Amino acid sequence: MSDNDDFTGHKILLVEDMKINREIVLMLLKSTHMEIDCAENGFQAVEMFVDKPNRYEIILMDIHMPGMNGYETARKIRSYETKLLDQKSAYYDPEYKRIPIIAMTANVTKEDIVKSVNAGMDDHTGKPLDYEIVIEKLRRFLTGF
Repeated sequence: MSDNDDFTGHKILLVEDMKINREIVLMLLKSTHMEIDCAENGFQAVEMFVDKPNRYEIILMDIHMPGMNGYETARKIRSYETKLLDQKSAYYDPEYKRIPIIAMTANVTKEDIVKSVNAGMDDHTGKPLDYEIVIEKLRRFLTGF
C-alpha cells in the first residue's frame, strides 16, 4: 500500500446484498483505513443516503439486488440529489456535492456500462473486484489523482 492508498477520514457507502461479497469488499479495502458503512439492499441505501447525504463521499453499488436493483437505487439517489442541488427546493443544501457512484457487477459489456451511466452512475468495475482497479477509482474520485 502506498501513501496514495491511505484514505483515512474518507467515508463510503457499500451497497451489496450478499453478505459474503460485503465481507470480501471490507477485507479488500481494510488497508485503506476508510470508514465503510454497508447497505444490504437498494431501499436501505436510499434511506441511509437521504438520512445523511453529506456523510458519504462515494458509493460502491452492486447492480443485481432483489427488490430495488442498483440502477433503480442510483436513479432514486440522483433524484434526491437534484432536490439538494436545486436552489428553489426546500431540500437545497449549499454544502452538498454530487456523490460519485461506482457500479460493481460481473456484467462488463459495453451495453452494461452504458446502462450504468444512463442510470446516473459515474463509473463501473467488474466482479470479482480487482484491488488495483478499485484503488485507482477511489484515488480518482476521492483525491483527484
